[in-house]
Amino acid sequence: LLKHSIVVATDSCSLSLQDGLPRIQADRLKLTQVVVNVLENALQALPDRSRGVTIATLAESVDGQGESIVVRIVDDGIGMSAETLASVFDPFFTTKRDKGGSGLGMAVVSGIVHDMGGSIALRSEPGAGTTVTIRIPVRPNAEGDANGE
Repeated sequence: LLKHSIVVATDSCSLSLQDGLPRIQADRLKLTQVVVNVLENALQALPDRSRGVTIATLAESVDGQGESIVVRIVDDGIGMSAETLASVFDPFFTTKRDKGGSGLGMAVVSGIVHDMGGSIALRSEPGAGTTVTIRIPVRPNAEGDANGE
């Protein structure tokens, strides 16, 4: 979905997908919307083609919370101030209004992730890029359905 955007934005986009991940119970289209939106923001944060983006998936266990599938998107972009970071999930907050941003993308992403029983966390500093970590809990005996879950 973002092949053109990736080619235009960077010479360095890497994908690291862990093999044999356990299944989660999630709507495939909604999960795609989450990853596409976060990745699109990461690409837009790159100041030039020499900076890159990394997408990784892995399984992670946290004591008392069980196992989760983690999707981590890391960019070498411009980063965000603490003030901006604090408002990222607020509806209609955008740093890209002049470029047509509505400020709904990350609010929708947050809602979808939380509806799946998951969490989303951001770590960023100006000039140091941004890391977005999405965790979706593994459901024992989760099986796919007609939506490709």
